Amino acid sequence: DVCSSDLERHAVLRKTDDGVDLVEVAGPGGVYLRIREPVRVNSGETIFAGEQYLLLRRGADVPCESVVGDDLPAEVFGTPLPMPKLHVTQLLAGGLPGRVASTDREQVTIGREGCDLSFPQDRFLSGRHLRLELAEQELIQVVDIGSLNGTFVRVQTLPVRLRHGEELLAGSTLLRLEVTPA
Repeated sequence: DVCSSDLERHAVLRKTDDGVDLVEVAGPGGVYLRIREPVRVNSGETIFAGEQYLLLRRGADVPCESVVGDDLPAEVFGTPLPMPKLHVTQLLAGGLPGRVASTDREQVTIGREGCDLSFPQDRFLSGRHLRLELAEQELIQVVDIGSLNGTFVRVQTLPVRLRHGEELLAGSTLLRLEVTPA
């Protein structure tokens, strides 16, 4: 069992004859797995990089606000924005939305500096940390572009077979799996 400091169960790992499986995740926080190669995720899923939890959406899944009120003029001001293709929302404590990046381009770079979405104060992000790309079948491809601290994708389907050396993020705890032969 993987537990937090107050001893509540966060996840269950089960040793099998040929490895270790992540078989249970309790609570809304989830477990994140470090990616070593590009991974495709569904719109609406969350990733973790540096100190940032990021909610990823494709354009059709972006929430749309309409301002309604009697005190608004009948005229429309400004140029309508194009429908975004990618939409990234930083998640703050308690799941509140933070910075938002919305673009009509098919890819977005994220890092500490010189990226489409930069977090200059995040000392755990690489300068150019990851890239998001539109993929077929309404998916978003997450590509770690050589970061030092890794990019983590939330585990959505259980069980997951884990290999020696894999890294998991459970709450604020980073775990590295060491599997010894039986």
